[in-house]
Amino acid sequence: KLELYNADQTTDRAKVHQIRADADKNPLSAKTGGEFRGELRDTLISAASSSPEFNNIWLTKKQAASIGVFIRNSEPSVDMNIDGRSISFFNSCQTNAPQRVIAHMRNLR
Repeated sequence: KLELYNADQTTDRAKVHQIRADADKNPLSAKTGGEFRGELRDTLISAASSSPEFNNIWLTKKQAASIGVFIRNSEPSVDMNIDGRSISFFNSCQTNAPQRVIAHMRNLR
């Protein structure tokens, strides 16, 4: 049996809210809706923290095109070497339609 509680039902509401706020910073893939892990996760969190306008949704140019948006000209990427390939990630706020990316993410869940 799994029991769930609301933050208001706990003895330390502030701690619960902080845990939730921290979880909301975890970078998510616009392709799958899943969380990034490891070094990539840490790198994307760092990039987002240095750009206050960024949210926690990340995608590649190919993924952007597949959902009908594009990366705005001259936006810097976060480049990572994954399995011997250099992959460039962009924040959804660097697209021409961040709200469309967010709507796409909601449809994945």
